[in-house]
Amino acid sequence: MRQDTIIKFRATSAEKARLHAAAERSGRTVSALLRKAASEAAAGRQIDRLLHEDLVALRRSLNTLLADDGMRSREALDSARKITTRVLARVP
Repeated sequence: MRQDTIIKFRATSAEKARLHAAAERSGRTVSALLRKAASEAAAGRQIDRLLHEDLVALRRSLNTLLADDGMRSREALDSARKITTRVLARVP
C-alpha cells in the first residue's frame, strides 16, 4: 500500500534521538518504526510497562530453574507462579 499522507507531531530533541537510535537498532527507518508502533497500538497489541517487567522477571525465574536444582529453584518456581498469575490477570 502506498503511503500518501503525512502525519506531523512534535517531539523533544531527546525523544527524536531515542527514536533514531531505536530505528537504527531495529534496522528500520524512523517512519517504519513509528508506523509499526502506531499500528500495534491502534490494534491494542502494545505491551504495557508492567507487563514487560513481569515477562522479564518470569524469564529470569525460568532461567534460574533451568540452571539450578537446589533451593533457588523452589524460590524461582514460586516467583514464576506469582508472576504468571499477575500476567494472566491482565490478559483479556
